[in-house]
Amino acid sequence: MQQFPHRITLQSTTASKNDFQEEIKTWVNVHTGIYANVLNLSGRESKDSDQTQNFITISVRIRKRSGLNDDMRVLHGERILRILAILPDPTGAYVDLKCEAWTDAK
Repeated sequence: MQQFPHRITLQSTTASKNDFQEEIKTWVNVHTGIYANVLNLSGRESKDSDQTQNFITISVRIRKRSGLNDDMRVLHGERILRILAILPDPTGAYVDLKCEAWTDAK
């Protein structure tokens, strides 16, 4: 079994102004085709204002790289994962990105 069988993309935000001088944030790819191990750790459901949402906690393990921060996000297939924390391993060989994905429940 491969140690990093999945491919992900890391994105960060960039700000620009529209015609009305309002700041618009857009996501841009920073690193694409990163080898990763993506694991769904847990799930929960939340009900707020009569709307139900499902949250999935996900661990994304990648080889150590510089420039990571928790303002970035991960794309894994069609899923968008918000980075909650960046956890280095004791050996310094890789990092675990603790992420969260959410969906509207039907």
